[in-house]
Amino acid sequence: MEYWGIFPKDGQGLDVCRRRRTHLKESPSRIRRNGGRLLVFLALATTWLFLCPLQAADPKFFGDGISGSDAAQEKIFALYGFDRQHDWFRDKTDSEILGFLQAGKVNAVFGVSGEPELAALLRGAGIRIYAEFGVFVGEKYWREIPGSRPVGPDGRELQKIDWYAGLNPANESIRRRKLAEFRELLEAGNLDGVWLDFIRWPGRWEESSPQFLETSFDRETLLKFALDIDIEGLPADNPEAAAAMIEESFQAEWIDWRCRQVTSWVEEARKLVDQVAPTTRLGLFAVPWADDHGNAVETVLGQDFKSLGKYIDVFSPMAYHMMCGRPVSWIGDVSVWLRETTGREIVPIIQTVDQPEALSPAGLAEAVREAYGFQGSKGVILFNLSGLDKAKLEAAAGAIAE
Repeated sequence: MEYWGIFPKDGQGLDVCRRRRTHLKESPSRIRRNGGRLLVFLALATTWLFLCPLQAADPKFFGDGISGSDAAQEKIFALYGFDRQHDWFRDKTDSEILGFLQAGKVNAVFGVSGEPELAALLRGAGIRIYAEFGVFVGEKYWREIPGSRPVGPDGRELQKIDWYAGLNPANESIRRRKLAEFRELLEAGNLDGVWLDFIRWPGRWEESSPQFLETSFDRETLLKFALDIDIEGLPADNPEAAAAMIEESFQAEWIDWRCRQVTSWVEEARKLVDQVAPTTRLGLFAVPWADDHGNAVETVLGQDFKSLGKYIDVFSPMAYHMMCGRPVSWIGDVSVWLRETTGREIVPIIQTVDQPEALSPAGLAEAVREAYGFQGSKGVILFNLSGLDKAKLEAAAGAIAE
């Protein structure tokens, strides 16, 4: 929202002031020639000179001209995982839910897109409606789409890790299926933003000792790789031999190709957003690694942030510092790195849950300050509703108000 009123924007105001001052240097001769008419002009010019400095110094103005109150609202304070059955919202009217969110300074929510009446009420009150879209994840696809289940270099299919069932990003059937589902979500309408989740190759990263999984060495994927890279003699029917050949002779090509399977799907998703819902922002929940673990974010998970930045509006590093065994300062550090790498807006998502140990209200407030306060931050997302109690929410809301 522009807040310049009658004043020029984009730096033009200072040039106008300079021109007015130059004009005034000539005013004595003009006074002698024009008499009283110039006195009127001089009064007007003096008023203009008085106002120009105020424009630059007035604390209401920030950056490109957004007013102070609007600048504060520009930052996201989002609640992830809205659930109508949560104790806070069960048996509450839509208006009461709105009042609760406003009291907690929440200006964006994930999880209400399936409730159009509530979503409309919240949007009308200025609360943004966001949705999460899981891409390469879901056990049901293992059953429904042959080849969607990744294969390791030993020829074995990927096993579930707790609830997590990763998919093969190179499988054409799963790629088309997920794009079709993404289109359906966009066509359902009235979303301010959609964040892509699990947009990567399989792995379990949200712990202090991540599980690195080398996949997919199934025949279809290996043949696709060989065709794209123009490799002859790759033993696609022998995962172990193919993995050895790739490691010895085509490791760089393999890493780049796997990253492109992820990035090219995001490119297609971007086209759908522009076509179906051009006012909807496209976000991405990013694995919060820079060059950690030997650059595993690219070599294992296939997230090439520089390339992804061509298609994504806002990145949300999943900076769950306690789960990942990191200090709270890491939230700001990895966020700044991602902003510099992608050139895009950054809204970190931070944990509220008590994992692997209890997170106190004061501890959450400190994490919010890191996520909300680094230079260039566009806000913070709280993951998630189930990890919050009244004291934590109050502490988080208080931190953004500081």
